[in-house]
Formats: sequence, C-alpha cells, structure tokens
Amino acid sequence: MSTKIPVSRVECEADRAYNKADDMHLLTSVKGRMAKGLMPLLQPIALKKLERNPDFDYAVEDGRRRFKTVVAAGITELELGQDAVVIDGDSEVNAYVANQHTDLSLAEEIRKLYSMREKFKTLDALAAEIGHSPTWVARRLNLLNLSDLWKRAMTDKVFGYMTVAHYETIATFPPSERFCVLGLELCLPEGLAECSGTAVK
Repeated sequence: MSTKIPVSRVECEADRAYNKADDMHLLTSVKGRMAKGLMPLLQPIALKKLERNPDFDYAVEDGRRRFKTVVAAGITELELGQDAVVIDGDSEVNAYVANQHTDLSLAEEIRKLYSMREKFKTLDALAAEIGHSPTWVARRLNLLNLSDLWKRAMTDKVFGYMTVAHYETIATFPPSERFCVLGLELCLPEGLAECSGTAVK
C-alpha cells in the first residue's frame, strides 16, 4: 500500500477567512524548511477517508490552511505519518490528538507548544508558523494553568464526557470557580481518580 497521497485526491474547502500576511509567513516557513531538506510542516494535516466519492479519496478534517500552503509550495504528494495522518473525525479529542505527533501524550504536546512559544517573539508568530489561529494556541497553552487536580482529571478521564474544549474553558476561570462553572463538586480531592463528580443541588 502506498504511503503517499496525491494532493489532487484530497478535498479541501476553506471554512473561514485567512490572514494573507500569516499565509505568506507560513508559506515562507514551508519553503525554507524544504530548502534545508526538512519536513515541510511542523504538524501533520488530519485527513478523513471518503467512501464512494469518484473525485476525492480524502477530505481535510483539520489543517486546511496547512494543506493550501503545501499545495502553494508546489508539493504534489502527502507522505502519510509525516505530512498527514488519517483520523476517524468523530470527536474533537481524536482530531486534536491525531493532529499532533502521535507518539506524544496530550500533556507532552502542550509542553511542546510551550517550548516552541519561547522561540517566537509573539503568540501570533508561533500560530502562523504551525498553521493555527492565535486563539487555538492560546487556549491550549492555557491548559498549563490548570491545577494538578484538574490535570489529573483530564489525564485520567475522570469526567468521561468532557473533551479538550471543556478543559480549555475551565482553565479560563479562577481556580475557586472551576467546579462551580460546570455544577460539579469533588467528593474527596485526594480521591479524584475514584470520583466521577456529582451535580451540586
């Protein structure tokens, strides 16, 4: 089975307006890495397999801007596992995790973003470099502000229904209000792994 996907077989529809200056910055970065013999993208494009579509085999699930940039850079094929990964597209968590380096945990990915942040003068510059919006990067970096208790809840999936977006929202509230905002209380702080959370009456 070929590990390369022709870009002509990938469907990509823009879902928002892009900043031309950021687009040019990303294109320059991609071309610069290619000139040095490096992988063109820092993060792979997430693809979803299409069934019974005569025109396309895949659709871009996450990374439309990166896809359009590699096409603009003259790339005609995507290398699976390097330039792109295939996901089921059924959940936000799967889409997020699959769109990172798949051998790293979510916590490690956040730390990687934090490490990368130190190399750029602004958050906007980092966002442009990796092909995401500044808001996307800021919300994920803000997860570092969660208490150890909340980080354990996220890692251990204590609240099974909660996605990354839930924790991003929680991280924007003061520590004293983080359980109140969801109407939750902990039975015992030290027994978080055994506590599923109950609605406050």
